[in-house]
Amino acid sequence: MKYNNFDKKLKDMLNAASEDITAPDGMLEKIKDRAESGIYKEAKTMKLNMKFKIAVVAAAICAFSVTGYAVGKISGWEGHSTNEDIPYTEISSLEEKAGFDIKSVEKFQNGFEYESAGAGETQATDDNGAVVGESSQINISYKNADGKTVILGARHVINGEDLSIVNEYDMHKMVIYPGGDESKIDPEEVAQYEADGYWVSYGTVDEKTEQTFESYYWLDGDILYDLSGIDTNIGEEGFIQMQEEIMGN
Repeated sequence: MKYNNFDKKLKDMLNAASEDITAPDGMLEKIKDRAESGIYKEAKTMKLNMKFKIAVVAAAICAFSVTGYAVGKISGWEGHSTNEDIPYTEISSLEEKAGFDIKSVEKFQNGFEYESAGAGETQATDDNGAVVGESSQINISYKNADGKTVILGARHVINGEDLSIVNEYDMHKMVIYPGGDESKIDPEEVAQYEADGYWVSYGTVDEKTEQTFESYYWLDGDILYDLSGIDTNIGEEGFIQMQEEIMGN
């Protein structure tokens, strides 16, 4: 499984949605404790310094501290990004802020249309939390008529990161449990989900929620692009078509 910068992508997706909510007090400490106890095979503690949007997915970002990194000194990722309701024609202002241009489209043939955009920073950290690489980032949010969101992200490649994700479609299922009283959750059910390859998390949902996360990465020179969505059902061919529309623009 390849989770390269997964936490950051999911956070960007939340930034693009509807109503603000905040992570409950103490939730990150619970996640950290759970990770250190071995429930998660690989973990890092995220610094969440933003308001989240869409309660269901917000729970996922709180709990998805599970991230895999395979090369160099990089053992984790941290980042922040704005989300601005600016016209598509003003993305150039974000490019000036980031220091590089991004290829994009205003509308995809599959119905996803531009909604908002933002700029920020992505940092790669080592086991001690020290920054070992960083890049400015641009994110563009698209929505379709069904209210589904796709995020296009672009940044410079950071020295030492795993680029085996390039030109690969990735899809994973995830299940989110309410985080209020985990004693009521059947551990055998959780174990079965994990055995079936689900990412298991606990957070601010009223009932157990299953979702699907899909993404696609590619390179243009030293700029790393990615498209990602939750429950978008675009599929590999759909993401490749969107990539071709972007790069052909």
